[in-house]
Amino acid sequence: MKNVRSTFYITAALGLWLMFSHFFSNETKSVMVMSDVISGALIILFSLMRRPWAIAGVGVWLQLAPLFCWASSSYSYITDTFIGVAAIAFAVIMPDEKDEGVGIPPGMNHNPSSWSRRIPIAFLALGAHLSARYMASYQLGYIDTIWDPVFDDGKGTWYVITSKISDLFPCSDAGLGAFAYMLEVLLVLKGGTRRWHTMPWIVGFFGFLVVPVGIVSSVLIFLQPLVVGHWCFWCLLTAFFMLLMVILTIGEVIASWQFITRSMKAGIPFKKVFWHGG
Repeated sequence: MKNVRSTFYITAALGLWLMFSHFFSNETKSVMVMSDVISGALIILFSLMRRPWAIAGVGVWLQLAPLFCWASSSYSYITDTFIGVAAIAFAVIMPDEKDEGVGIPPGMNHNPSSWSRRIPIAFLALGAHLSARYMASYQLGYIDTIWDPVFDDGKGTWYVITSKISDLFPCSDAGLGAFAYMLEVLLVLKGGTRRWHTMPWIVGFFGFLVVPVGIVSSVLIFLQPLVVGHWCFWCLLTAFFMLLMVILTIGEVIASWQFITRSMKAGIPFKKVFWHGG
């Protein structure tokens, strides 16, 4: 309990930092300043109330605020996303988790929730995040040029991220991708080494975000020459990372689903086993 209490002190400090962060930037969008002040105050309030998932909700908004508000300062983008990730991590990732249950699923010769299998996924998701964040920085106007080392004499990525398809989104589509990949990093770190058995809901949400969404995104990327007429190196690199993540994630998803189906056959309601595990 002591460790849990200390994390709320840290999140409260992060909220205070966010409230006054606009004094150190040249942010010109008043809506961004207002968002930071309100979000910081909410983080402090929820920290005092010890509401970790409410803090996480504010943290999610901080990942999206610079995109939908079109933050004029790269400092605001960096600050909001960093504090948002840190708040989520200290509120719901770091507190101790119950790690009871079976280690190796029936019919398997390894534990799909072991750290040796999850850490590579986290690094792949982080690589995808950084690649998407680089493209988002150009779309948001924080850098003047974007380099493509392979296609169209260095302009392949530029053609894709400035295409009419990208303009259909109300905000930076690369920024939305960066948000999704960072969410995957956080989800892969949540729970102990037996979470396929103790936290099926985490495995379910993580699996949905990685497997079907990752496959669809990769297919859309590989259709770029037909839709846009150009290839994008950073998009292809991101797709490669996502496909590797799908391969590494599918085992844990299968183990968790098999556990749920066995529990339901034993008379345990789906809702109970999905949210509370074994």
